[in-house]
Amino acid sequence: MRSFVNSRSSLLWIKALPCMILNVRVQNYAVDPILRKLMSSMDLFPNLHTVQLDLHTPFEYSALKNSLFAQHVYPQIRNLAISRGSENFIACCPGLKRFHAIGQCAWQALLKTVCRYPQIEVLGAMLFADCTVGDVIQHLPNLRDITLDRFILRKGLDPLMPFSELPKLQTIRLEMNIEPWKMGGYSGNNYVMRLPPATEDEIAQWIQWAKRILTNVGQK
Repeated sequence: MRSFVNSRSSLLWIKALPCMILNVRVQNYAVDPILRKLMSSMDLFPNLHTVQLDLHTPFEYSALKNSLFAQHVYPQIRNLAISRGSENFIACCPGLKRFHAIGQCAWQALLKTVCRYPQIEVLGAMLFADCTVGDVIQHLPNLRDITLDRFILRKGLDPLMPFSELPKLQTIRLEMNIEPWKMGGYSGNNYVMRLPPATEDEIAQWIQWAKRILTNVGQK
């Protein structure tokens, strides 16, 4: 049995049910009690393996979130998707196997955090800079499934070929809708750096590149 819990502005009292999947969105309303109840509720779910945590809270709650995250550990969680402002929740999931970022995260800093968990097998919806490709190869040797965005794809094949050094890589996904995000805090200075949509010719070329990378896995 799978139980879904979805909250937009309030979090209901959750009984100790065999909940396996949790999808929570917290907005700027009663943030303190909602977060406290959320974190304590997840302690009741020993079978919880998948969490999507989407926090839309002001910067003033950062200290509260980090304090609560530091008080809880959920070794049962294997699959995690988080939004900007939830980055430190990763430390609550030492058994993490699959990771996705949703919305507008601080991508490069987030990727460096993810690289602390060498057991991760699936890395999706991330933006890569040249300097982070090497981090992935060095620190995530168990990756078998990775998602690339058109930002790095447009830099050419050469920056991508090192992914063939991942010995267990089996799948490369191409994400066409993700946007690079330049950070300016929560003060309203954030802005999105838009990229032109991918053309059919680009997509066809990128598919061939992905095939070439996978063909070269294990060749060295």
